[in-house]
Amino acid sequence: MATSFIKSGDTINWTNGGSAVVSGAVVAVGEIGLGIATVDIAGGATGVVSLCGVYELAKATGVTAAQGAALYWNASTGLTATNTDAFIGFADSALVSGPLVGRVRLAEKSASPTFRGAPE
Repeated sequence: MATSFIKSGDTINWTNGGSAVVSGAVVAVGEIGLGIATVDIAGGATGVVSLCGVYELAKATGVTAAQGAALYWNASTGLTATNTDAFIGFADSALVSGPLVGRVRLAEKSASPTFRGAPE
């Protein structure tokens, strides 16, 4: 392994600059994108946030998406297929209209279909 290797990057120590969040909550991690709190994190405290993996999250009523489709997060309604919301990842399995949850494979913002990156 390279001598410069630090860690896998699956998680990050995140300092909560707002109100308390509960384990399983979606949180914004700067320019990286969205992650999932792995523990309860009080306001002003630091806790671990997962940046990868598959999570079952609330989804907006009536949202459907094919497996592998880009998914977005709306703090009020949950997972959506609307690219004006914040990109969170890709559908791990198809989202059907009945259930109010869906499985998302987290991905960094740079994986978003609408990410343009920095100008060259």
